Amino acid sequence: MSKNKITLKKGMTRKERDDQFSTFITNQILEMMKQEKGSSSHWSKKWKFSEGLPYRVSTANKETYKGFNIMNLSHAKLSNNYNSNAWGTSKAWKKLGFKLAEDQHWSLNSETVVFSSAKKVAKKDNEGNIIKDSQGNELFFSNWFHTVSAVYNASQMVNIETGQRADQDDNYRIIPIEKNDQFKQDQFSKFENFANNYLNNQELEVRSGGNRAFYNISQDFIGMPSKDNFQKINDREKEENYYSTLFHEIGHSTGNPTRLNRKFGNRFGDNNYAFEELIAELTSVLIGAETGLELTPALNHACYLNSWLEALSPLKGDTKYVWKALNKATQATRFITDSVEAQENKQERHIFKKSA
Repeated sequence: MSKNKITLKKGMTRKERDDQFSTFITNQILEMMKQEKGSSSHWSKKWKFSEGLPYRVSTANKETYKGFNIMNLSHAKLSNNYNSNAWGTSKAWKKLGFKLAEDQHWSLNSETVVFSSAKKVAKKDNEGNIIKDSQGNELFFSNWFHTVSAVYNASQMVNIETGQRADQDDNYRIIPIEKNDQFKQDQFSKFENFANNYLNNQELEVRSGGNRAFYNISQDFIGMPSKDNFQKINDREKEENYYSTLFHEIGHSTGNPTRLNRKFGNRFGDNNYAFEELIAELTSVLIGAETGLELTPALNHACYLNSWLEALSPLKGDTKYVWKALNKATQATRFITDSVEAQENKQERHIFKKSA
């Protein structure tokens, strides 16, 4: 079975390039999900965000990756049993004095990262004149560009002089965290503060009680079982299970007409319903990365996951389905984190502002 890759060639049209990106990301995410199909486990359950996020060795401050790249590289780390969160191109590693280990292959063992950037382009009419608003300001639209890089984990690299694996170097190895009571309490406080800052900024109520979690779009509130109704499962504390579920519902809340105004489905299993569930699921994963929460399943996670995959079946020809959901989830995560930041800075309620 060949590895999912992006293959860009000279002369490709913009649409052909975009199709390559969307197909790659769709296949990667579906592969991660299918591994847990029918299971009560969360498809990202083994990602250890509390041990740190994948980061770029080419940056002095260990800049972390964003969005899809977090999921993709975390999945690769897990699948290959890598012992580091450090990733870099062959050129970046060479500058640091490392080379690819002999048991690795430049092409077969690389991972793909996708970088997206937007360039503002002035809007013009059919005659080529720049369009302006009523105040005389020029109007722009965002023209998105995507680039790719092949990266390697520190576990794949060796020191050119000593032959030691890079993941044994103190600069790149993961330092184990002692998950004592104080660490857990600090984590729980972080989850609580993050959630409360968003809820307070958006004037969104959480109503506790009952036995299910949901978001009511017409009345704009989140329903949650009492925190005491959540249980410790294996090494997951009840607080982690609670906030994992709450973050999923917070993801739904961003679709309200007063926020990002997404189209919600009306019944379980239809395409719009499944699409919104996929957005909320991906949003919860991205929030987990922001806060260090290792996600646990929502109360009916396996049922939802199967419904997404079934809903995707008739849409296999649309390679942009999951790509679109991820873009929506990235937008939702940005809205949530911007709201949290606004609340922390005692600013007014954060609203979505479309690019002029």
